[in-house]
Amino acid sequence: MGRNVGLNIIWICSIVAMLSIIDVSEAADYTVGDSFGWNVPTNESFYIDWASNKTFFVGDNLFFNWNGDHMVGIEREATHYDNCNTSAVGLLIGSSFRYTIPETGPYYFLCTVGDHCARGQKFSINVRSLNSEAPSSPQPDSAAPPISFGILVAFFSCFALHMLTTTFKV
Repeated sequence: MGRNVGLNIIWICSIVAMLSIIDVSEAADYTVGDSFGWNVPTNESFYIDWASNKTFFVGDNLFFNWNGDHMVGIEREATHYDNCNTSAVGLLIGSSFRYTIPETGPYYFLCTVGDHCARGQKFSINVRSLNSEAPSSPQPDSAAPPISFGILVAFFSCFALHMLTTTFKV
């Protein structure tokens, strides 16, 4: 009987641990513009519409694919984005690439070639933390990865269950 109780504890702890990990999400991959890619759109709101029905989280990947003459400017403030001031854009990327979102907050993406930005080759996103549904301010990098609250609950629940069954010889 003691062996069955021990196996039951392991089974229960395994289920609790799996349930606590379910809320942990993997990074999502997005191809900017889907099959259209990163090109000058015929509709000025194309990329804004593309981004508007998605929720972006830290660690998600944006794939910028294009043919022809394009670049990607990445900004953290709206000033240059709103005015398509491409001469003052911070980070410029000149070939198709993957951008992994490093932290929460707003991001502004625009093409810095000619009048591409003014013609609608731009979009903005507000990146959220995996640990909350609401947008948060950027957090400093941490050397240690965060431990999920659910995993801690699973560990202590299993420990308490083990102690109870050992103490009371269930």
